[in-house]
Parts: sequence; structure tokens; C-alpha cells
Amino acid sequence: MVFIGYCIFYALALVLLNRDIVTTTGMLYPRESETREVRSLDGLWNFVKSDITNPTQGMRDKWYLDDLSRVRKTIPMPVPASYNDITTEHAIRDHVGTVWYDRKFFVPMSWSKNQRVWLRFGSVHYEAFVYVNGEMVVRHEMGHLPFEAEISQYVKYGQENRITVMCDNALIQTTIPQGKITELARDDGVSIVQTYTFDFFNYAGIHRSVHLYTTPSTYIEEIDFTTDLSKNNTVGFVKLAKVKIGGSVDNEAASSDLHIRVQLLNKEGIIVANTTSKSDMTAILEIKNVKPWWPYLMHHEPGYLYEMEIFLIDSKTDEIQDVYRCKVGVRTLSWNNSSFMINGKPIYFRGFGRHEDSDIRGKGLDLALMTRDFNLLKWVGANAYRTSHYPYSEESMQFADENGIMIIDECPSVDTDNPGRLDMITKRIIDEATTWHEKHNKPVIISEYGADTVEGLHLLPSYVWSEEYQTELFSRHFRAFDILRKKSWFIGEFVWNFADFKTAQSVTRVGGNKKGVFTRSRQPKAVAHLLRKRYFALGREVDQCTLIPTDLFTYITDGSSTRSSKHDSTDL
Repeated sequence: MVFIGYCIFYALALVLLNRDIVTTTGMLYPRESETREVRSLDGLWNFVKSDITNPTQGMRDKWYLDDLSRVRKTIPMPVPASYNDITTEHAIRDHVGTVWYDRKFFVPMSWSKNQRVWLRFGSVHYEAFVYVNGEMVVRHEMGHLPFEAEISQYVKYGQENRITVMCDNALIQTTIPQGKITELARDDGVSIVQTYTFDFFNYAGIHRSVHLYTTPSTYIEEIDFTTDLSKNNTVGFVKLAKVKIGGSVDNEAASSDLHIRVQLLNKEGIIVANTTSKSDMTAILEIKNVKPWWPYLMHHEPGYLYEMEIFLIDSKTDEIQDVYRCKVGVRTLSWNNSSFMINGKPIYFRGFGRHEDSDIRGKGLDLALMTRDFNLLKWVGANAYRTSHYPYSEESMQFADENGIMIIDECPSVDTDNPGRLDMITKRIIDEATTWHEKHNKPVIISEYGADTVEGLHLLPSYVWSEEYQTELFSRHFRAFDILRKKSWFIGEFVWNFADFKTAQSVTRVGGNKKGVFTRSRQPKAVAHLLRKRYFALGREVDQCTLIPTDLFTYITDGSSTRSSKHDSTDL
């Protein structure tokens, strides 16, 4: 019966797909301007869990036509957050199938005049059906990606409105990532169990912020631009390949009746470049004495961002139709068979693989946690991190840009056999990396190395799961990396993982994956201090970084009796 129910549910989804639902396009991040208003729908929503053996009941009984509280007893659920760890119930943490959210909101009467109203979700995992006042407005599958819909025709202006979201976390052979649903006997019947091969917990829910925002009837829908540098990085260029216009005009009308004016402001708010487009909606901005975007520790002013302002103008009346602003870092990326360069200078990547994961909120966006994470990245001397298995939030991407932290999409990782023998690491790493370079004649980065470590477990001599073992394992890898760096084509090292994270329950995981340099509550393990010394030493060696934290070394003696007992920044 369970599998029949799921088949019915997915058949229903296919029917719904054939309805006239506008496909998500554009997807500019919601920003307020003279022509746009943005409101957050984050907060406490009402939440209902479907019966695990009857996941389609809510669809069949049309729960979206009324308040959820009228059909089931609801509980409060924070948005954004994963729902799994919020309560104390096994049934919610391990739930497989559909859940429902709803909440009320007001739309001001002023929004009914000559503008459009949009509803935008940063991410819902895994599949979402969204209703406004009982009408379906958008369906989206694949968590970790944003989606939106225009809801101008569905809202009641000057009145209260209701938004309802059905979320399904089931992973099957046709989802990304894939999973499998099985039945297992239990003491009092049958349990529906979700299994998957990836090694992180299948958190679900409304994971990222929900926004209500407006645009003019004719609006800037999409911006496509690149940046470039010339004359020894003293002149910069921002090239708008296309500004797509949405709304009441088609492309032909837009090309004759509209144009754009673009200007670039520095951090002091001074206009450093401006231009007006022709009807093709393209433009090139030239910035003299440009301040390029540099990674953290590679320049005394890393992460420099300009603000780009784009004005959509009616060519006949010269009136502004829409305004959109975004941050722009001026930089170039290039590579050859031995180096990766930013602004023409070779870069050595040092950082982490990461997960969007934390206590209680799961994969839910948390700005306090995000800020803490970036503080730790800079504290440890990292200049990059690798996204792990899924796209991260737009907010974290923007924050990385502002902090001079580079982001690298996941590349394939290779395991090293035998993690219990420390004397089998260095040579294997060297051989592995060398083989990859010889095979593909490309620069090589080691994207995953590490050891499960229980915080506070100390064993001498070192033994697996102890902090001593993790520290010694890292040291053995450092030795291999330094040998490889002399070969020029080895360009980076990424620890697995930044912080401990939750996984599915298993006898090999004591509360989750413990390979973090930091605990799940973002406190350093012993190896974090060792890694910090290495990353700042690399910053000094390869980037000529002069920023050396005063607390990098702990005072031991004044060194009067022996030089070796004194440690300071000269030891890097």
C-alpha cells in the first residue's frame, strides 16, 4: 500500500506539471530599491506531518484550501530551518514523506498599482508545492536551489492572505540525490525507511528564507556580466553581456522603447564609472585605478567590492522604470597545466570541504552561524572552501565574496585505504596526486583528507578517534603536500571537514561524522591550532602575507637558556 501511495502521489505530480504554471526564470536576489519593496516571511509557521503510510492524503483532501489548523493539530515550526531536530519526536526527525506548512500575511493596497508581486523561496528540500489562497502558484523539485513565482493575480490586496507549502523529502531513483524507500518490519507493524548512500543527514523543510517582493510591471529580470583587468591590474572592466527585461514588453518593444544607464560606485559611494546602453541592453564600464578583488591574506584589502547600479529607462519619456543594485568584484581567472591564477597571480588554495549543518536548525540558514563560520575560516587562515554535494545559500556566497573567501565547486575525491596506519600516508598521497597530474596534465588539488576524531579523547601513543591521531595524520599529509608543492602543479589542500556534521544513524557513526577540525558547535579541536599555524605559514610563503596573528604561538620561555624553547612568527 505504501508504494502504491507513492506511485499515486508522483502520478499526481505529473498531472500538476501540465498545468499552466510559469517556469522560474531570472532569479535576481531580492533587493530593495526606489522601485522595489522586499518583505521577509521568515518566522514561525504552522506545521503538520502527514501520516507516513498515507502521504497523499493532504493532496486528496485539499488541505491547501483552508487553514491547516482546521484539518490537523499544528505545531509551530521555524522558517528557515530543517524540521527534523526542532522537536523531541522520533517521528518527526525520521519522517519519510510529506509535511505541510502554512502562515498568514498581509499585502498592502499600494502594491496593487502598476507593479508585480513575487513569492520567492531560497530552498525547500526536497520537493515543494506552493499555494496562495488555495491556488497552486509553483512547484519545484531538488532542494538547495531557489525558486519563485509571480503571485500578483492570487493575492488579496489590503487583506490577509494565506500561503501553504507541501514539502516531500522522499528520495527515489529519479531524484537528485538518489535514494531508496523500503519497508521494514517493526514490533507493531511496518516502518517506511529512507536509505541513501551519501554520508550526510537527509534534512528537510523550508531551509532558506522566504521573501515577498515587488517589481514594476516592466522590470529588470536578469543580468549577465563579466569582469576583466588590464595594464598590470590598474584598469578594470565590467562588461554587461545582456540585461534581460521582463514584464509587459516583448524583446522587440524593449529594444526600441527602453535602455539602461549603469554606474559603478566604490566603497566610499563615489561614482567611478558610468555609461548608457544602446537598445541592445549591453554596456562596458571602464574603471581607472581599479581596486581588484583579492583573496584573504593575498592583499591588505581583500574582498573589495564595487556596487553596480542599473537603471531601466523609458527612452521616450526618460523616466526610470526599474532600479537594481548588486555587488561586483573586479577580477580575472586563468589557468594552465600547472597553475591557477587570479588577477594573473598564481594562487595556492588552502581551506575546507564544508556542510550546511548545525545543531537544532540542521541545514536551515542561520546568519549568526554563517558569520561565526567565516570568522573561523579567517581565524584559521583559510582562503577558500569547497561546496560539498549541493549548492549553498546565496547569502553565504555573497558573504564569501565580501570576506575575500574563494568558493570551489566539488571535484571528485579519492579515498586512501588503511586511515589506521600513519606510516602509509605520505608516499600514497604523493603517488596519487602525481598519477592524476601525469594522466590529465592539469593542476591538482587534494579535496578530502582527515580523520574521525572525538573531541576530548586523548590517547598516547596516538590511536584512531583520538585528537592526537588527527593531529599526527594531518602532519603526515602536510609533509606530502610540501613535497608536491615543489613540483609546481600541486595547487591546493582541502581538509575534510570544516566541522562535525550529522549523518544517518549507523554503528560506524557516533552521533554523526566527526572529521571536523571544529566541533559541530564550532569550537576548535587540537588540530585546528596546528592547521592555523600551517595556513598562516603558507600565506606568508606563497602570498607574502604580512598579517600574522599575535596569538599564533603560545609563550613558553624568554629563550635565555636555549633558542629552541622560544617560538614566534619567525618560526613560520
